[in-house]
Amino acid sequence: MLCNLSSSSSSSSSSSSLWKDFFRYMGNISSKTKKNPKDDPFFTKGDSYIERSQGQHDLIRALWNSNFSAPVHEILKVGDGNVLDLCCGSGTWVCDNSSDFRHSRFWGIDVLQHYPTQKPLNVEFIKADVLQGIPFDTFFDFVHLRYVGLWFTEDQIKQIILPECLRVLRPGGWLEICDVDYRFYNAKKTVTELEQILHKQMHSRNLNPLLTNNLKKILTDMGSFENIQEEVKMLPMGNKQSKLGDIGGKLVFGTLLKINVDLRAIREKQAAKTLEQAIQESNLNNTYIKSRRIFAQKIIKQE
Repeated sequence: MLCNLSSSSSSSSSSSSLWKDFFRYMGNISSKTKKNPKDDPFFTKGDSYIERSQGQHDLIRALWNSNFSAPVHEILKVGDGNVLDLCCGSGTWVCDNSSDFRHSRFWGIDVLQHYPTQKPLNVEFIKADVLQGIPFDTFFDFVHLRYVGLWFTEDQIKQIILPECLRVLRPGGWLEICDVDYRFYNAKKTVTELEQILHKQMHSRNLNPLLTNNLKKILTDMGSFENIQEEVKMLPMGNKQSKLGDIGGKLVFGTLLKINVDLRAIREKQAAKTLEQAIQESNLNNTYIKSRRIFAQKIIKQE
């Protein structure tokens, strides 16, 4: 496992450079997170979370060349559209879209207050625990979620999250879920071990690493959505595959390794070398992850 990722206690100059690049981009989580990292293994607190959230947003937007796939552009362009970003995190998705669609209104909800206090006029943020219910009645034309598989169990998604999204959507409104498969395709030794680390963390919290494979069926089984569609894009993990792969590899592998540095499951020098090994393996084997968008329209019931 971790102790087998590197047999050397030193790292090459190239791996040190990769690790320093990652630390400059992500920030030093250890110095910014006061609580025990075991209490916050996915780093949902502190400035480092905001930086990671911004990086994820930019990466996924570049991969898809858009912020969403649901056919709501015209509604939002015309104006008077109401949009909810559930579990909005740092509010990056909300603020980015609010500038593209200035005549529509955007709300972001999260249990943690990472969203900005200074915001566009057509944006509102609300601190709320969505597991206790969304604090709106039927109101929204578009409800958006990202990375639900990393924060909620499959039962919570089926029994609370999706029924609440359905409740607050207007008839004919659209729901979109953007997430990734929490597994690496064409993975070899080092990357496979990193995947095992992630799955161990997720399983310890009853999270399903492959939940995204089930989302289309879950929406279908609800019986309240139609026009259910799924789109998939491949995000490379190697810096020789594309610029996106360079950024994606550092962000994904680097985050997993930094988690385990702070959990003291791996030493920083070992992590530096492992990051280089993971990217080299990805280059050789064309390693990638799948990014998915599942979107569906609330059925308009005939009276």
